[in-house]
Amino acid sequence: MEIVAERLKRLTIGERMGLAGLEMLPILEAEVDGEDPLTLDEALAAGLVEISEVSEAGRVPELKFVNRAARPVLLLDGEELVGAKQNRILNLSILAPAGAELVIPVSCVEAGRWTWRTRRFAAADRAWFAKARARKMREVYWSLKTSGKPMASQRNVWEEIDARAARLKVDHGATLAAAELYWTYEEQMAAWLAALAPQDGQVGAIFLVHGEVAGLELFRSPALFAKLAPKLIRSYAMDALDPAEERLSPPAAFSAATRSASRLLDRLGSCAGESFPSVGLGTDLRLTAHELLGAALVAEEAIIHLSAFPSSALAD
Repeated sequence: MEIVAERLKRLTIGERMGLAGLEMLPILEAEVDGEDPLTLDEALAAGLVEISEVSEAGRVPELKFVNRAARPVLLLDGEELVGAKQNRILNLSILAPAGAELVIPVSCVEAGRWTWRTRRFAAADRAWFAKARARKMREVYWSLKTSGKPMASQRNVWEEIDARAARLKVDHGATLAAAELYWTYEEQMAAWLAALAPQDGQVGAIFLVHGEVAGLELFRSPALFAKLAPKLIRSYAMDALDPAEERLSPPAAFSAATRSASRLLDRLGSCAGESFPSVGLGTDLRLTAHELLGAALVAEEAIIHLSAFPSSALAD
C-alpha cells in the first residue's frame, strides 16, 4: 500500500552484523519526526497501565488492558505477558489509547496452568518465536477476513511449544510453559543480544537465521526499535537455536543474503493490502505478495510497527 511503499523509499540497508546462526541487516532512516508511544515496559514500570484477566473466571483468548497514561501505549505482536491464570502472547500489535480500557486478543503459552499466580500481568523480556509469529499472523489475517476478529489457533500455539521443546530437548515443566525454552538458552541469547546491538539511526532489521532471510521488523523511530529490539532478537534466536533450521547448509553467502533482503523489500513495496479496524488506535494493514505475508499498525499517517515474513517462515 502507498504508506508502506513511501516509507520504504526513505530506508537504507546497513552492513550485515551478528554471530553464526543469527544475524541482521540494519534498516536505517535519516530523520524521523514526531512522538513515540510508550512501550509496555515503560508504562508498567511507571505504574500507568494494568493488565488483568477479563473477569474472576477469566477467558483464555482475551485480557483487560487499562491505560492511565497521557500517551498511547504500544503492545507488540507476540510480546509475552506473564502472571494471572496463565501466560499469554499478543495476537497482533496494538496501540492502546491514552486513558482508555481495552479488551485485547491473546493466545495462551502455558497450557498446564489455569490458576491464579498474580492478580496482574507483567511483561516478559521476550516475544514469541519468529516462525510461529509468522504462522500466527496468517491465522489472524484469515480470522479478520472471515469473522472480523484477530484470533489465532490455540491448538497450533500449544503444538508449536511442544514440538519446539522436544527438538531443543527442554523439559518445559508441569505447566508446559514456553518461558522454559528461553530460560534454558539465556546464555546463548545474551551473546546474540550483545552482537546485535542497535545502530545509530536504526529503525528496524531484516533478520537472517543460518544465513537465510527469516523476517523483517520496522518501527516508527530508532528509539522505539532500540527499546523493543531485545524482545525481537530473542524471538528470532529461538528459531536460530531450533535444530530444524540447521538443515540449511551451507549458510547463504553475503551477496545472496543481501539479494534476498532486497527482494523482500521490493515485494513489500508492491504488496496488495487490506485494511481492518485496529483493536486500539489506527488501522491494521494486512500485506500480501508473492511469497510474503506482512502486517502493519498505522496511526497518524505513520507506520508504528510492521512485520513481514517470507514464505519459508510459513512452511510447516
